[in-house]
Amino acid sequence: MTTKKQTKKGEDSRKNKVQREKTVKEGGEGKKTTLFDHVLVPQHRILNDEEAIELLSKYKITKSLLPRISSKDPSIKLLKAKSSDIIEIIRNSPTAGEAKYYRVVVTD
Repeated sequence: MTTKKQTKKGEDSRKNKVQREKTVKEGGEGKKTTLFDHVLVPQHRILNDEEAIELLSKYKITKSLLPRISSKDPSIKLLKAKSSDIIEIIRNSPTAGEAKYYRVVVTD
């Protein structure tokens, strides 16, 4: 017959074991991985105001004509981008080497 203390202790050790295994899979003690560390996730960055103006004038468009990306997107949350920020997404391409895409953040 087990007591509550024994059960809690057993549960705690199982939780700790799972946490240790998760830490090892993520790259060891003290190293935190993010979404952007995954090989299939392209680089994202927020354009500053100057770069945004240059981009819009180069293509003679407004922000409303850019493709949209949701503020709920995990990468946008991680960047802490605000609504109407322009995001540059840099993808590796087998033919072009590197392809840049631009999205404007919208609130859902």
